[in-house]
Amino acid sequence: MRKKIKEAQRLQKLAYSKDRFNRAYPKKALAIEKLLIERAFSLALEYIPPGAHVLDIGCDDGTIARMAIKRASIVIGIDISEANIRRAKQVTQNPSIQFYYSPIENYKTNLTFDVILMFELIEHLGDPIMVLKKVNNFLKENGTLILSTPNFRSLTRELKRCLNRIPIVREICSKISLKPPDEIYKLHIKEYDLSEIRKMLNCSGFTIKSKNGLILFPLLFKIFKWNTWLTKIVISSGSLFPSLAGHILLAAKKYEKT
Repeated sequence: MRKKIKEAQRLQKLAYSKDRFNRAYPKKALAIEKLLIERAFSLALEYIPPGAHVLDIGCDDGTIARMAIKRASIVIGIDISEANIRRAKQVTQNPSIQFYYSPIENYKTNLTFDVILMFELIEHLGDPIMVLKKVNNFLKENGTLILSTPNFRSLTRELKRCLNRIPIVREICSKISLKPPDEIYKLHIKEYDLSEIRKMLNCSGFTIKSKNGLILFPLLFKIFKWNTWLTKIVISSGSLFPSLAGHILLAAKKYEKT
């Protein structure tokens, strides 16, 4: 298991090997990414009580941490990328936000938190259940974990699986090098559907309180990405059918001790 965790951490670092903030990175891509983050956080906001202590795991450049501090009193962000942490510190002036370079598997703290955020992270982990149990210990009683992740059983993928059963369609897809529906992103360890995440959360001491989704039709997202207003509508469409959305967003409560 240690080797698997080390390999997962290597892939996480590889995912951030390019400087996403230099001039070569498309400004439009950053703008779309920002819209996704804003939507995910707006759905999560109701679970962050005023004055909360928040831990943001996989904090990236600190964008979500800077959003969270508007309601929280303390926000700590950790990330496996040193470049991300440097960037976060450079653009964050609030002393109530602290950033640390650390993989979640190695992170230690005596603090406990009201809310822990794990956006687009669980698919990168070598031992997600171990991490979820560790996260559970970091939470206060009745604390909340909010996570998002790509959906392995999204509507788009299910449609691709149906079409892929037709020989001529499968042949055309192979000729144009279209990614098979069960193929995951190369820097992900594993991608999950809603039922798999529910099982992992349940055995790690959590119960799901709400589920939501981001982007029901990714193709429309690509078509309308030139228009901010239409892009926001496409992103919000995932809320209609969370189990079929491109990305799943969950709020899970720590079990209360009896």
